[in-house]
Amino acid sequence: IGIKSSDITSSSITLNGSSATLNSNIEKTRITNGFKYKLTVTGTSTDGDTSLSLNTGVVNNKAGLSNSTPSSTPTVKVQNITNVAIPIQSGTLTYNSTSQTVTWSNYDSSKMTVSGTTSATNAGTYSATFTLKDTTNYKWSDGTTAAKTVSWKINKYNISNVDVGSISDQTYTGSAITPAPVLSKILNGSSKYTLVKDTDYTLSYSNNTNVGTATITATGKGNFTGTVSTTFKINKASLTVPSQSGTLTYNTASQSPSWSNYNSTKMTVSGTTSATNAGTYSATFTLKDTTNYKWSDGTTAAKTVSWKINKYNISNVDVGSISDQTYTGSAITPAPVLSKILNGSSKYTLVKDTDYTLSYSNNTNVGTATITATGKGNFTGTKNVTFKIVAKSIAIPMQSGTLTYNNTSQTVTWSNYDSSKMTVSGT
Repeated sequence: IGIKSSDITSSSITLNGSSATLNSNIEKTRITNGFKYKLTVTGTSTDGDTSLSLNTGVVNNKAGLSNSTPSSTPTVKVQNITNVAIPIQSGTLTYNSTSQTVTWSNYDSSKMTVSGTTSATNAGTYSATFTLKDTTNYKWSDGTTAAKTVSWKINKYNISNVDVGSISDQTYTGSAITPAPVLSKILNGSSKYTLVKDTDYTLSYSNNTNVGTATITATGKGNFTGTVSTTFKINKASLTVPSQSGTLTYNTASQSPSWSNYNSTKMTVSGTTSATNAGTYSATFTLKDTTNYKWSDGTTAAKTVSWKINKYNISNVDVGSISDQTYTGSAITPAPVLSKILNGSSKYTLVKDTDYTLSYSNNTNVGTATITATGKGNFTGTKNVTFKIVAKSIAIPMQSGTLTYNNTSQTVTWSNYDSSKMTVSGT
């Protein structure tokens, strides 16, 4: 039979210097004169040598023909085909926010072309295709000549190498505190790249509620990998010591103060928190959580705070009228009724010498007298009221009894005559 050198593929030849060794038991499907032969190649040859022989044997025959062995042993010319290494990525590429082009080892532009993706920006795996320009004289190192698809890679940037902006001290809020640091890095030797949260990284937090040192962990995402951590401080929240809000004035009923800056979730109050009488009282405020809170002066100990019920000003009470008084020759001291509706309900009648005292002026002789009520106890201030002193009516003296001439001097006796109140003249 006849056989062409093209029947022996490059995969059948092992180059050893300038010689070629043909692998044995290479099946070739070739039908000559109706037979299908199995060819076995043995021996070695140099380029162009035709001394190698092909031993042939019938594999099967067409229907109706018997198996037979060819009568002749053909020879084959061996061509020395050059092996070409398949290119692979040379070195490594790491994401740097700009487009990067892969560098290849074993790439020879005189023997092959490259197509597909050869440059990219984002981290990931890409594919390039290498095609032999001459498949007659060149083959790939695996013995094939078909185009090769080769993967190359841009690695993710490890976020542990980025710069993390500092976080200022935070103040306890009772809830998780989640500040976001700025992550940046000069990746490509020029401008600084600021990483984008939730695109380039995610943030997680630990110990970020109570006072102490909290930790932020940034985990790479997208073009970034790895983790980087930073810490920040959570300081105690400052609370203003409560103080009485508004004023209270005595009103005969029990009263409790209102407090500014009082928060029942953060502090307790004890001591005197309600009272009836005018005066100054003390309440004590205690922080519930001294780990996370402090008073505005930096301390955490309980605070004693004064509060007050003011005295009622007696000038505002109602004073009952005083009827006209009649001159008696002595000081006249009538007591007016002092009263007031103090708490929006029943009228309260003040008690003399408990709630007030009385003093008098111009209260002896006929004229206008003044009463001054001065607050006492739960009352303060003064209240004046006047009353009139009118002249006392005196009967006109008249002769008491009768006198009869007796030839002596006689002195009349008077009824209704009071020498302390009147004088008598004439005869």
